[in-house]
Amino acid sequence: MRKFLTFIPILLLSTLSCLNPGRDNPNDPNNPDKAYLGGTVYGIDYHPIDGAAIKLIQDDDIVEETQSDGDGWYEFTGVDPGFYKLVADVELYTPLEYEMDLLAGTKDDSFDLYFQEIFFDFENDPLGPTPPRGFLKKSGQWDIIQDNTNPGMHSTPNVFRGRNVHGAEPIALAFFKEPIKDFWVDAMLKYDMTSSVGLGAAGFVLRAQDEHNFYLLLLDVDALGLWVVMNDTFHHEPLALDTLATLVPDTWYCMAADLHDDEIHVYINENEVFALQDNTFQQGFVGLFVKSWQPGGHSAVHFDDVGIWP
Repeated sequence: MRKFLTFIPILLLSTLSCLNPGRDNPNDPNNPDKAYLGGTVYGIDYHPIDGAAIKLIQDDDIVEETQSDGDGWYEFTGVDPGFYKLVADVELYTPLEYEMDLLAGTKDDSFDLYFQEIFFDFENDPLGPTPPRGFLKKSGQWDIIQDNTNPGMHSTPNVFRGRNVHGAEPIALAFFKEPIKDFWVDAMLKYDMTSSVGLGAAGFVLRAQDEHNFYLLLLDVDALGLWVVMNDTFHHEPLALDTLATLVPDTWYCMAADLHDDEIHVYINENEVFALQDNTFQQGFVGLFVKSWQPGGHSAVHFDDVGIWP
């Protein structure tokens, strides 16, 4: 009899537990305690980004979406506990995707987002003279055209073409719209002899203060050189010069430069050409340029697959 009486309360306790389960499981969607997630969205040089689109996704379904504000801040409130994925997208940058750890009820989670890679293949930019998203035309003629040559060397068909008429302005110049201090930049470029009269040069402007003062990484038929340009004038001798790296018209080249503090490294076709130290310019804009050497001539250069990484 004593054994039978002992069994009854145990059965009753089990029944009550099934009718009203405890809410201490943070992954229980019926948990009355909701989760909170917030953070700051950053871009190059760690500046906050306004207007980034952020989605909270669970099992491939968008649970909630928001945008970062003027301070780069985003947040999701009243979120059911569980496992989620964050997807963030903003103009110019490669989209981000993060698998989140468990968002638990009663817990405030902070998760900052860092956009790093900026890449331009120009495939979604309209043909014509309108500058591609992210670029500012400073001088010369710039347009989006099609170039289907050597598809294994660059993305096809669209390219960003720069043209400089000798004597019209010092160079044709287009800036990426945001200044940056430390970065890697690379691009494919081709001197288009069919659209040029005479020979010229092409390359990067680096840490530009404006359209008149910058480092100039210049490739032509004679050499690859890095110069300091002040008030549109080449400043004394080049900082570095390599006469073995030369420009062959109608040939695609991969040019790259790595600038961190006062260290500058330059590459052609993935081979380091020279490295040096200089602190003339500490930060500034990255740009593309074209220059014609021949009086009465003009030069046209195709740029493609431009990448910038802080």
